[in-house]
Amino acid sequence: MAALNYGVVEAGSGHLGHVTWAAYGPPTSPLTPVVLLHGLADSSACWPSVVEHLATDRLAIVTDLRGHGESPLPEALFTIKAAADDLAVVVRQVAQRPALVVGHSLGGLVAQDLAVRAPALLRGLVLEDPAWDIGRDRDAEVGAWVRTLRRSSYAQLVRQCLTENPDWPADEVAPWAESKLQVDPRVVDLAQGWGDGDRVGELARLAPQDEFSTTVVLGTPEHGSVVPAEMAERAELTIEGKGEVLVVEGAGHCVRRDRRAQFLAILDEALEAADAR
Repeated sequence: MAALNYGVVEAGSGHLGHVTWAAYGPPTSPLTPVVLLHGLADSSACWPSVVEHLATDRLAIVTDLRGHGESPLPEALFTIKAAADDLAVVVRQVAQRPALVVGHSLGGLVAQDLAVRAPALLRGLVLEDPAWDIGRDRDAEVGAWVRTLRRSSYAQLVRQCLTENPDWPADEVAPWAESKLQVDPRVVDLAQGWGDGDRVGELARLAPQDEFSTTVVLGTPEHGSVVPAEMAERAELTIEGKGEVLVVEGAGHCVRRDRRAQFLAILDEALEAADAR
């Protein structure tokens, strides 16, 4: 994996199966390692503040989903289960112990699927505005969005990011733009079952033996969150006793970019709980 623009020393990088990964921070730290999984058309480079915050005292691992960043897109169908299986390999072979897994948007669906099917691999789960509401009725819209981004120049993407997100920290802009030029536009064509099932109802199946706690971090719909208010309310009821749902006012779909300090404070609380297990 090419060097990412993180202000910390890389602990290692490589390729496992269909995905690439990179690790930062002390590999022998006794603290819970963290695995970060980006959303659609983002990449492993899109966690600048989070990696630098974590890697001072614990191992932070980033990975590219299939067809994103430096991970190739196989001809096989892109299912949530397949991506979660990729993530499991990273946890087992790179973290080498149960981790706190953070997933944004599409990455949130992948992280949640792993947590349901392999709870022993987790010490904590943080879902940042997960794409629970994605459905087949939006396939054409999402596909057109990805192709439009892919046809844009880097300069156009930077201008778009600055126009649409004027309050984002400066270090978020270049990774956002670069990741759009790396995504394979066939990702959406090969997608299968992304919107299947009841993702919110699935929360009741998390941590059957109290293996971990779950934190759902949402923006608000009026600022661009993809989780409708009624879905957020249902999630809060479903997850009761297993975690919490937190709504960050003023944030949209990318909570960590819109409200960096609040997101990092929430992440620290989740890590404190994970370290205590």
